[in-house]
Amino acid sequence: MFHIGIDLAKLSHQVCIIQDQKKITSFAFKNSSEGFDLLLQNLSKFAVNSSNCIIAMESTSNFWENLFSFLESKNFNVRLLNPFFINSYRKALAKKTKNDKIDAFTIAAFLQANLNAPSFIPDQAIQDFKELSRLKANCLFQLKNLKRKASNLIYLVFPEFLQIVKDPFAKVALAILAHYPTAKHFLNLKSKHLVKIARKFQGNNFSDTLAKSILEAANNSIYSGKSAEARALTMRLLLQQISQLQDHIQQLEDSIKELLQPKQDSFSEIVGDLPSIPGIGPNTMANFIGEVGDVNRFSSGKKLIGYIGFYPREMQSGNTVKVHGISQAGPARLRHALYLAAVACVKHNPALKTFYHNKLAQGKSAKQALIVLARKIALLLYSMLKYKSDWNPQRLHLCGFSNTS
Repeated sequence: MFHIGIDLAKLSHQVCIIQDQKKITSFAFKNSSEGFDLLLQNLSKFAVNSSNCIIAMESTSNFWENLFSFLESKNFNVRLLNPFFINSYRKALAKKTKNDKIDAFTIAAFLQANLNAPSFIPDQAIQDFKELSRLKANCLFQLKNLKRKASNLIYLVFPEFLQIVKDPFAKVALAILAHYPTAKHFLNLKSKHLVKIARKFQGNNFSDTLAKSILEAANNSIYSGKSAEARALTMRLLLQQISQLQDHIQQLEDSIKELLQPKQDSFSEIVGDLPSIPGIGPNTMANFIGEVGDVNRFSSGKKLIGYIGFYPREMQSGNTVKVHGISQAGPARLRHALYLAAVACVKHNPALKTFYHNKLAQGKSAKQALIVLARKIALLLYSMLKYKSDWNPQRLHLCGFSNTS
């Protein structure tokens, strides 16, 4: 039996073939149709075919997907491995140097040692949730950074504006600042100029009184006026990026909601009765489905929690054990989404709100109680999907919801 490791990269991939603990050959091929054909030709030279080999690669970014699909279409036995375990195995082999050839050899050796720790390969429906929820998370991260930069600039060029307008990034406020980016740009204006901008947006309560307050604040602003035009350009560009990102996030949210509509035969298998849980919104469901995938791959809720990383970080020395928060392993996006879901459930889900207050009564801080609740929400989603059960607050104990847990 041949064991083949492939180290992936953007432009080319490195291959190592071993048999009976001996390296047969190593070669590279381009990440292209011609390169894929070259891979098959080289395998054939060494009498390697789909019936006498196992091929493995790491789940590095999304580099693996096209090659994996190609090899599967040729009936090869292909496995996707977790990079964490491959890196640990390379250290165990005492490979001090790290390069493409060594990485390919490490993957092949790991495969031959039968230490397989395969990564989950989602089907298309689950991959859709994963792609959209991850992109939304990235957009939200970028938006947060841009808002911070814009807020810092507003504090300099028109700090009084933030005392009058509650949300400087609401549509009306964004439009006004785009037209008049600093306090100096508001001088010699009349309230009707601001009201005219606001009228372009339906459903807002921008009034002539508010417009006059803004103009008065601009006339008495502490802004020195230095670099007004340069800072105005900076402000406009930041606000333009913020507006575009907000539109992109809305598009992603609409697409996620569309995926959650029961229009497909596979809907009940993927989503189940999760939409009926008070406090659990589309973002939580999309993140859970996208990052967890098929819940049946976890034999127990405990293993799911281990995958998510909702367990304490312990440092033990002798008889001393110190706990430093929760683990940093697993998908951070999912932990964050579950934490936000816990906050929402405290407001909108009476049963889970009771659970939260029970944790507070046991002496936990508000943050600790929310983390425990987030963990329980993960178990709830897991249980409902795995056993195809409906939302029933009277049955929460079946999902591990004892008040002492």
